[in-house]
Amino acid sequence: IGAGAAGGLVAVVLANIVAIFLMRAVGRNLDA
Repeated sequence: IGAGAAGGLVAVVLANIVAIFLMRAVGRNLDA
């Protein structure tokens, strides 16, 4: 696996974590 591919995988994982965190934060605000 090249450094570029590894960096891309890490970026995708981080993006997914951030997206889930944002969705949970927005849902919490809507509930409130």
